[in-house]
Amino acid sequence: MLLPEFLVTPPMLYPIRDTNPEPGDSSPASVKRMKPAQRRFFEEEGAASPPAASAGVSPHESAPTEADLHREAPDITPSVEVVELDKPCLTTDATSGTTDAEVWVRLARADLSARRLLRLIDRYGGPVTALGATLAELRELGLSAPVAERFVASAHAPLKSEMAALRSLDIQVIPYTDPDYPAALKTIHDPPVVLFARGDLLPADEFSVAIVGSRRATAYGRGVAERLARELAEVGFTVVSGCARGVDTAAHHGALAAGGRTIAVLGCGVDVAYPASNRGLIEKITRSGAVLSEFAPGIQPDGWRFPARNRIISGLSKGVIVVESPANSGSIITVNYALEQGREVFAVPGSVESGLSSGCHRLLKEGAGLVETARDVLEALGMTDLKPRADAAPAPDLSPMEDRLLDIVGFDGRPADDLIAESGRAPAEVNAALMMLELHGLVRKLPGGAYVRASLVR
Repeated sequence: MLLPEFLVTPPMLYPIRDTNPEPGDSSPASVKRMKPAQRRFFEEEGAASPPAASAGVSPHESAPTEADLHREAPDITPSVEVVELDKPCLTTDATSGTTDAEVWVRLARADLSARRLLRLIDRYGGPVTALGATLAELRELGLSAPVAERFVASAHAPLKSEMAALRSLDIQVIPYTDPDYPAALKTIHDPPVVLFARGDLLPADEFSVAIVGSRRATAYGRGVAERLARELAEVGFTVVSGCARGVDTAAHHGALAAGGRTIAVLGCGVDVAYPASNRGLIEKITRSGAVLSEFAPGIQPDGWRFPARNRIISGLSKGVIVVESPANSGSIITVNYALEQGREVFAVPGSVESGLSSGCHRLLKEGAGLVETARDVLEALGMTDLKPRADAAPAPDLSPMEDRLLDIVGFDGRPADDLIAESGRAPAEVNAALMMLELHGLVRKLPGGAYVRASLVR
């Protein structure tokens, strides 16, 4: 399969973005503020630059600048114009005994952009021979001295800890030549050269929808994300997200609660639990989906890696749903990738008083599909005839008292005394009902004794 378009032609980009480059300078401010080790992926390799960060916003949660989105990877040689993604890979280097998995780990650890690495592999006829490139050859091909030195160092570095992680965590190595490599990713600009996976990718994952949003989501945003994920999983969709706090976490939980599949795409190695609070969630996802990354085992979650992973989240999906996104959120990066890739974009409306929904409202003004329920997504995708899976987890069977309390708890947090007074029922009865709602995952007890809705699922 030849993919000349994304390797030789700049992708069409769409106008949903912030444009705030520094005066008189086309280089994004966030690149300048990064340490050299973080900056190299974007400057040295010619990858799409990270979006400029606003004050108080981390690099992976800010919107891309105009200069970021139009920056293209330079050719390492004019003669290389296409890469055959179906070209068989070499499985063993007879001269060094290097295994196939080691080859791809070494290539991933070199931290070249996907586009640069694909060209290099094609130039040398395969991944193993590419690793044999000398420093002089790489310099002749146009790589800067630091990049070439790093590549050569990666080709010969010991991989004891990385290979141990592959074995102990049963991490799959899925290069772009592998039959298990997601077909949807082969069609995007800069497809990952290799994926590391815990869990399994299935043919059914072709039908995936991404749900993304703020890490600082309100109870409303988390509840909407969880409900939409659950509804989509119930009709057989795989839910894709980034395993961050807030909306991402709620989306993964919603899919799992429905007995469905979910895929988490990380901005670090798949053996690194990030955030640490999601360690248990990551383990659950490996049993009911997959945890993916293009970064080698052991790679830590530097902020600049997150914009790169966002293109994989959208690339795996037929559409992207944004829940509670500020105008400068990393979700807007994912939206731009989705538009570039020809994916559908949806947004959930929120309170006009909340800055957390300003990005969603902006997307809606610019033509994103308004989503209230999963049916809105199914209609946009032309798949309204889908029925709930036979094995979908049933909705909780609530008593009249539990149902009443669920209506009055709300998303802002209410003390138990208020709930007792408004319900008109005995304290013991209300407390028992609240305990059952907690067990169902429908309400959450906050510090201080107040209760808040944890989900819109009833």
